[in-house]
Amino acid sequence: MTIHVLSAAAWIGGGLFAALSFGQLATSVGLKPLASLEESLGTKFFGAAVGLLVISGVGLVLTADEVGWGDAFVLIGIDVAVVDGILEGAVFGPRAKKLIESSEDRTCE
Repeated sequence: MTIHVLSAAAWIGGGLFAALSFGQLATSVGLKPLASLEESLGTKFFGAAVGLLVISGVGLVLTADEVGWGDAFVLIGIDVAVVDGILEGAVFGPRAKKLIESSEDRTCE
C-alpha cells in the first residue's frame, strides 16, 4: 500500500509541478535544457511512477480480500491509467518530441 500511495503522489505531484513550472523554466533556463528535462522526466520519472502504481495496484487487488476488481475505486484507477496512457501517446509524447526538435533547430541556427 505504501508503494502504491507514494507512486501515486509522485505521479500526480510531478505532473502538477511540471504543468505549473515548465512555462517559467522555459523563459529562465531556455528551451534546450527544458526539452532535456522534459524528456528525462517523461521516460524515467513518470514511467517509473506509473509502472510502480499499476504493479502495486494489481498486487493489492490480488492479495487483499476486501478489495476486488469490480470496486469503484479500482475501476476508476484502471480508467485513469488507461486515459493517462492515451494522453501520453497522443498529447504529451508528441509535444515533448516537438519541443526537443524545436530546441535542436534553434541550436543549429
